[in-house]
Amino acid sequence: MCNKSVNAIILAAGVGERAAPLTYEIPKGLLKIYGVPMIERQIEQLISSGITNITVVVGYMKECFDYLIDKYGVELVYNPEYARKNNLASLYHVRDRLNNTYLLMSDNYITENIFSVNETNSWFSCPYYPDKTDEWVVSEKSDDGVIREISIGGRGAYAIQGPAYFTSEFSACFKVLLEKHYARTESAGCYWEYVLKQELANLPPMYIKDTTDVVYEFEDLESLRQFDNSYFTETNNFILHTIHEISIYFVT
Repeated sequence: MCNKSVNAIILAAGVGERAAPLTYEIPKGLLKIYGVPMIERQIEQLISSGITNITVVVGYMKECFDYLIDKYGVELVYNPEYARKNNLASLYHVRDRLNNTYLLMSDNYITENIFSVNETNSWFSCPYYPDKTDEWVVSEKSDDGVIREISIGGRGAYAIQGPAYFTSEFSACFKVLLEKHYARTESAGCYWEYVLKQELANLPPMYIKDTTDVVYEFEDLESLRQFDNSYFTETNNFILHTIHEISIYFVT
């Protein structure tokens, strides 16, 4: 198959409240895993796969991402609604860039390169959860892995978590539905996946891509520690250091 034009959009505008106080000083996507910021690892994986047209949607502490322009040649787009709306709005502000597109979250860690310029189908990264989870999960799928229904929470299911790939056909349909939902007041607090969940029947097929043990999401400091042991001894976070020093002072 001939290579086609493929671009990537990385959503990085969020505050990352659940990872506080680490994110009081730095956006979540710039937290390091094994010494490398999560967003940089994803950008490098994309570039090594021949995908250099990369847009990063920023908002919270947006200046922290400026260095990525010179280092990787990415384009930054500011989402002025980041503080009052969820990432559905971030994607809305770059909807015209949806084509043959990878859509990524800046705060995922991907152990191996899963990107290619030769994708044939739309897919969503889906790690398997054998036990109970509160993640959004695929509650119904076809025999060949097409996502038919998405529910919140489940057991023994694939969760929709991490990158997704949109074909140009999928993007054309999705943009119309994204605009419809963005215009609704009740969608302000929604993730972009809400549109997918509500509109699966009105979209071209999206397949499960099994990314078990490949794509990781970190909600807080404890989950970071479980993956990268260095967070047990050093967070490089001034606020945590200050709390530690104060606690020692009062104990002694």
